[in-house]
Amino acid sequence: MSELPIRPFEPEDREAVVALHWELNRHEQTVSGDRALDREAAEACLADDEKQMAERGGIALVALIDGAVAGYVCCVLADGGPFLRADLRRQAYVTTLVVGEAFRGRRVATALLGEAERYARGQGVAALGVGVLAGNAGAERLYQGFGFQPHAVEMVKRLR
Repeated sequence: MSELPIRPFEPEDREAVVALHWELNRHEQTVSGDRALDREAAEACLADDEKQMAERGGIALVALIDGAVAGYVCCVLADGGPFLRADLRRQAYVTTLVVGEAFRGRRVATALLGEAERYARGQGVAALGVGVLAGNAGAERLYQGFGFQPHAVEMVKRLR
């Protein structure tokens, strides 16, 4: 495959990226059982990415294959909190990474993660983080293959 075109998310990408969020929600439903599966939820996910970027700074990128949006990544800047050493507080976080099912296996996710990392390094942050649902083995393999390591465990107790 020739070099994968990656560019900033633009307004004309909105429908394709909402569709990717919707696809991600449906996939994560099979893992967690708690995802909202309507289009409005997918639209809200994109709106949340946009809100976080507006409030904190960040970047949203799309990868293209044959002119179609094949994947999307959103990376925002974050404050790691006062419990961290001062030199480690400024961080970046991948809020969303999704590749359309038709485009999987073509290293789209790796290319998008590479761009997110370049952005984070350019911002001078100390770390790049990402969350993975427990049981999403494919995502864990992807991120570990990219150099991410487990750092914390988030636990949930369902009350209803």
